[in-house]
Amino acid sequence: DWRMPSDAAAAAWLDELATPGSIETLCLRSCRLHDLDLGDRLAAFSRVAFVQTFPSNLRCVAHAKELTLGLYDPDAAIPVVALAGLGEVVHLERLAIEAARGRFVAPGFMSTLAATRLPALRELSIVGESLWSVISALRGSPLLSTLRVLRVDAPISADDLERIAGCTPELAHLERIELRFLPGHGTVAGLGPTMPGLPITELGPMLPICPY
Repeated sequence: DWRMPSDAAAAAWLDELATPGSIETLCLRSCRLHDLDLGDRLAAFSRVAFVQTFPSNLRCVAHAKELTLGLYDPDAAIPVVALAGLGEVVHLERLAIEAARGRFVAPGFMSTLAATRLPALRELSIVGESLWSVISALRGSPLLSTLRVLRVDAPISADDLERIAGCTPELAHLERIELRFLPGHGTVAGLGPTMPGLPITELGPMLPICPY
């Protein structure tokens, strides 16, 4: 969250941090990134998070195994352009996205995400988008075929549950579907509503998508 005085100082700072084996996780929070050529300066970090501001192209983290795109402004939403280059992050295993806070997700955001090919992706977490918007975007997408864990942290309606039940054949390969249920939706023994063929788990207390 440090306000870097110049592009040169920012580059020098990143170069100093990137000593091989010294730091695995890097979170850049509210840093000016569009004006900085990140190049391969982030190659030493296998886990990377961008919060509130994003690089002009995610190819700068093409090596990453874990990526987080988060927010802290209560009225913010991640723009679609923030996903530019995501398809080049071919080693990505875990992706966590806080798509919006207190407003609607940017038009085309979920469809753009779902159309991205990430062959190594196993876990996807989405906050700030409705369950059905996520599921409907993922149906038939290249992302869904490799996923093993899907987390959607958003209010869930009875209609959402009926719709997701109709997608059982497409979702049955998942090892875990993590959802947050509102009171009155029939949770059983701490788990979500009984939905044969779907490995649904109820999420615990609300946690931010980005813990940094």
